[in-house]
Amino acid sequence: AEDGYPVHERVARDFAYWAKALAHDPNTRATFLKDGKPPRQGTLHRRPALAATLRRVAAEGRDGFYRGPVAEDIVAYLKGLGGLHTLDDFANVKGEYAAPIMCRYRGFDVVMPPPPSLGIITLMTLNVLSRFELSDMGPLSADRLHLEVEAGRLAYAERASLGPDGALSSFAIERMLSPAHGAARA
Repeated sequence: AEDGYPVHERVARDFAYWAKALAHDPNTRATFLKDGKPPRQGTLHRRPALAATLRRVAAEGRDGFYRGPVAEDIVAYLKGLGGLHTLDDFANVKGEYAAPIMCRYRGFDVVMPPPPSLGIITLMTLNVLSRFELSDMGPLSADRLHLEVEAGRLAYAERASLGPDGALSSFAIERMLSPAHGAARA
């Protein structure tokens, strides 16, 4: 963050595409645009404020983010946008540890965080795609892209049908990630 990184062609294209939106906000404008222009491919993009925040977190742990100057800055910024966040909201944040979920895909264990994260969508998509011989298709062939899009569409639709809270029983997760369910969806 401090020394910068060379802007890759794809990142430069994304910056250019979003430049108008980035310019609307003073923070994003200062962070991502130089003299109002997005960084070009090959230029160094530095993030000194991010480096300072990361140093603070390294020195102070979670309190380096959730208490003190970083939290104060974030809360003030959000309040300036009409938000209702308070310093207590940040100070009271607690992480939750959860057992990961996984599936096998072509000999690999793919591990994701459980719902309410969207990791289950990735695993359900892979579960369906494991039933097809993708290596026989070009990486950008119409057939392969069609299979990948449809497998993802099915996974998103099934996940959405379960409701907004993201709470799934371990039984439901096990069923959704079972080889039999993947085969039926394929």
